[in-house]
Amino acid sequence: MSTPPFDSAPRPRIWALSISRLRDLFLDIAGEYVERADLRIVARGFEDAVREIEAAGAGRPDVVIAGGSNGAYLKTRRSSRSS
Repeated sequence: MSTPPFDSAPRPRIWALSISRLRDLFLDIAGEYVERADLRIVARGFEDAVREIEAAGAGRPDVVIAGGSNGAYLKTRRSSRSS
């Protein structure tokens, strides 16, 4: 009987940032990604979200999910502050 290969690849860090109803959707689907990603739901928007990401240091997310005006704001801020 063989054992499955050990997957040592780190799971991607995904942060879902929302201050709207989209947050509820993130909460509903988060359990489906437990094995595949380190998913964090952050109830922050705009400049508060930017500060939260920057404060994470080496633990910054690999992927940020956000929608609407918050997503547009974060996208413009990311381009000026990329690592």
